[in-house]
Amino acid sequence: MPRFSLFLPNIHEGRFIPMGALGPDHMFRLTERAEELEFDGIWIGEFMESQADVTAQFSDRPPSYYAPLTLLAMLAARTSRVRLTTGVLVLPYHDPLILAREIATLDVLSGGRVTLGTGLGGAVQNYRRTRKIHRPLNRAAMMEEAVRAIRFLWEERLATFVGEYFEFHDVETFPKPLQHPLPIVMAGGADVVVERVGRLANGWIDTYLLPDAMRAHLERLYASARQAGRAGERFEIMRSFFCSVATTDEAAQRQRQESVPGGRPAGRSNDGEREFLLVGSPETIVRQLRRYDGVGVTEFNIAFYHRDVKTALAQIQLFAEEVIPVFRPKGAV
Repeated sequence: MPRFSLFLPNIHEGRFIPMGALGPDHMFRLTERAEELEFDGIWIGEFMESQADVTAQFSDRPPSYYAPLTLLAMLAARTSRVRLTTGVLVLPYHDPLILAREIATLDVLSGGRVTLGTGLGGAVQNYRRTRKIHRPLNRAAMMEEAVRAIRFLWEERLATFVGEYFEFHDVETFPKPLQHPLPIVMAGGADVVVERVGRLANGWIDTYLLPDAMRAHLERLYASARQAGRAGERFEIMRSFFCSVATTDEAAQRQRQESVPGGRPAGRSNDGEREFLLVGSPETIVRQLRRYDGVGVTEFNIAFYHRDVKTALAQIQLFAEEVIPVFRPKGAV
């Protein structure tokens, strides 16, 4: 039985919602309503600066990007049940010494509800800005080092780590996370990503692959896990979609186009090789999600196109009432 989570628009101005539409109340109201309607989780993302597809369309002001961990801390205080996921945190931007303490603290304060979703998004120059590394660098190696270092800090009384990019000795950090282990999941569609998940992580986030391609990737993931001595471990398989749901397919298409007035909504129609849009009536969306039956997806993550809070709340409710129950036996939460 897959779980369903809501992706908040903290990095979506100019791409999925209108420029200037985002504010604290916007995100608080969506989060609280999602919990009331028994969504299983809340996701947020991370950008360092304006994305090219936004700046190309809008030049009068930059979009608002709310810092992920600060936002999650506020959402933890306003909820009691939903899982809180970074989907994703660009891990090599962050020093593992600081990040490990921040995530552990958030896990303790939220009652053990945090999932650390990680990825390599972002331009190389942003890594050089944050790490002050001007020589050639391997971002994947940075992320692998950071994951290993964070695990040491969470699991050891006195943690020591020596790598190419990060180093510390006999560091004592408390509190430790409530969860053992606190799940770390990784995003990406390349073969090397799922192989890395099998070696180092607790789950995989995909955004574009069709069901058969996901199955092929999962075979690589589990083969990598076996080679790493992790045969039999459970992995979260998370599939993200960008969604516009309305009572009819035509209304859903109009709603998506209205989500970014004066610009072009992010994403494009399914092209036979990639799939990341759910646009249509609840019946249409159920049919599309049913294609993933048997793949092994444990969580669907939904980001709604919307022009304002009212539009978002209406979609959250329609999705909760007409889509989620098809996949969730009556009485199950």
